[in-house]
Amino acid sequence: HHNVVQVYDIGEDRGQHFIAFEFVEGENLRALIDRRGPIPAAECVRYMAQVAAGLAHAAARGVVHRDVKPSNIVVSPDGRAKLVD
Repeated sequence: HHNVVQVYDIGEDRGQHFIAFEFVEGENLRALIDRRGPIPAAECVRYMAQVAAGLAHAAARGVVHRDVKPSNIVVSPDGRAKLVD
């Protein structure tokens, strides 16, 4: 789904488990809020609608995120919100 970061690989290396995600150009929502202040309502609704679509897609496949927060939402330069982590 275009609002969920793609997972490329999962595994273990020398006893450390890892998940390799796609790199998303942009800024997480926490940093954006810290830099700009409160996000205008219309912009916030656009981001949250995208995140909700990504969460619905994941839930339909039995995946639960469990850590949705501003620092786990990356906003790309073109305004796409992607759920990460």
